[in-house]
Amino acid sequence: MLIAPFVLGSYIVSQLVFVCIYATVGVGLMILTGFTGQASLGHAAFLAIGAYTAAYLQQFNVPFPVYFLAAGLLTGVIGALVGFPALRLQGIIFVMREGPFASSTKINPCSRRAGNPTSAPMTPVNSPAARK
Repeated sequence: MLIAPFVLGSYIVSQLVFVCIYATVGVGLMILTGFTGQASLGHAAFLAIGAYTAAYLQQFNVPFPVYFLAAGLLTGVIGALVGFPALRLQGIIFVMREGPFASSTKINPCSRRAGNPTSAPMTPVNSPAARK
């Protein structure tokens, strides 16, 4: 994996990075569900928090080690804030506790933060409204 950027193309390297990211998330979810029997809806939310933090800091040309650590620390802090109150929960109550947190991290693609300067609803390309 260390020599992949030097011997493979950028597309293949990016796909390898995504495989490693999803494998890490999968192992975390496997530990939670396999060893403790708990179900979780929050894994995607924590992945998104770290990814958005890293992407936001990359806009300002922050070096990789800095934004990598910042994304991990912010995700860890938010995980602790969400996780500590849920330590005694189990079963469906734990899942119900994670659900609203997971859905609160979704970004509306029509919002100004997502890059749509008008905040107007986006029309699908093949819709009748787009053909007019």
